[in-house]
Amino acid sequence: MDLRVTGPDRKGRRTVEIVAGSPEAPAAQRTWHHSAEEWQRAQGLEALLEAVRAGIASAREHGA
Repeated sequence: MDLRVTGPDRKGRRTVEIVAGSPEAPAAQRTWHHSAEEWQRAQGLEALLEAVRAGIASAREHGA
């Protein structure tokens, strides 16, 4: 699994992309685009995404 968050761009927009499967052969991909206003309203989303990213990194370090 991989999780990427890009942005903010010059208008404050961000893109969240989740890819499930191995990096060499992803099985599924989901992408969401958030305006600056949507990102502001989604309280806790950034912290949640950071926690998921940390979990993915930890799993990779431990061979999962």
